[in-house]
This record gives sequence, C-alpha cells and structure tokens, in this order.
Amino acid sequence: MVSKASSDKQTTPRRRLYKLHTWVGFHLAWVMSLVLLTGTFAVISHEIDWLAHDEMRVTPPSERPAVDWAALEAAARDHNPGDTLLTSLAFVLAISLYTGLKTTRKWGQAATRIRFGKSARVAVGDYHRAVGIWSIWFFAVMIVTGLWYQWHLLKRLP
Repeated sequence: MVSKASSDKQTTPRRRLYKLHTWVGFHLAWVMSLVLLTGTFAVISHEIDWLAHDEMRVTPPSERPAVDWAALEAAARDHNPGDTLLTSLAFVLAISLYTGLKTTRKWGQAATRIRFGKSARVAVGDYHRAVGIWSIWFFAVMIVTGLWYQWHLLKRLP
C-alpha cells in the first residue's frame, strides 16, 4: 500500500519536471557525450596532425584558399539528395536545461557547495548541480547555435 505522502510527492509539477530531466539525461547522455567528444577532436584535429606528423603540418590560414561553404553544402546534398535535417538536439538540451533549473533550489548554494563528508551519492548530486549551474552559459550558447542552424536549414527546404 502506498502512503498518501509518497503518492503526493510523485504528482507535484516539480517532481514531474525532475522525472523528465532524469529521463532526458539518462537517455541522451551518451549521444551528447559523443557529440562533445567528437566535436573536441574535430576542433583540435589540425593541432594533433601538426604534433604527430611533420609532413602533415597545416598551411597557415593566410596562404590557403577560403572554404567554399556553398560547395560543401551542395556536395552533401548531391550525396543524399532526398535527405533533410528535421530534428535538433538543441530542443532536448533546452528541455534538460529548463527542467534542471526549475528543480534546483537555492542556485547560489548549489553552485558553491559539494558535500564530501556525506555519502558518495550526495557528493555526486552536489557536483552535478554545481557543474550544471556553472555551465548554463555554455548550454545556452549550444542551444541558440543549434536553433539558429535549424532555423536556417528549415528556411531552405522546398
């Protein structure tokens, strides 16, 4: 038999937001981690090549031609002409950010407190909240950038 206190706890709007935040986090953590990891390697790939292979050193930007972004887009469209990009992780990240912020109380305290003297679960939870709060600006930049690209892609659809 379920007590009244526990059944009330599970039906509050804050509890539902927490469950949504947990679901999004668990189901998409691997995808987001993969995107962040591969994006990091893509950003520093030239530096890795420069360090690893003398013969592969990059030409300075002033000596190489500018990237023709229109040609790259045309090549991608020619490769798979029927494909269109309709879904964005920016929406999922925005849901995660919103639900995390709505379920976190006392932001100032959560941003600066990690209780190591308690159990490991408490310390990990405090760490998760602190990193989440300090990363709000980074998530906001990723969300706005993703939505901007999504908007411009949707405008180009026939």
